[in-house]
Amino acid sequence: MIRLLLVGDNAIVACEIEENICTDLKYHNNRVTDEAVNSAEVLPHLKEENFDLSLLDMDMPDEISTNLIKSIRTYSPALPVVILLMPDQE
Repeated sequence: MIRLLLVGDNAIVACEIEENICTDLKYHNNRVTDEAVNSAEVLPHLKEENFDLSLLDMDMPDEISTNLIKSIRTYSPALPVVILLMPDQE
């Protein structure tokens, strides 16, 4: 089972990830465990559960993403973090 933490505030991106990636994960008896829409929600999730993978939106408005990655490394040093960088929607 893959336990995935999705971190991002972009609802469109989150929906696309849910539809495309997460549906496949669930089909193969895996699950998306949690979602965090801002950096304040990330650390409590990390304290409560061990994740296998985190998908991180690089353009979080409430914190510089590099600081967030450092915080993630403090609580889960071995957690792979895939950084998503989406072009601005115009």
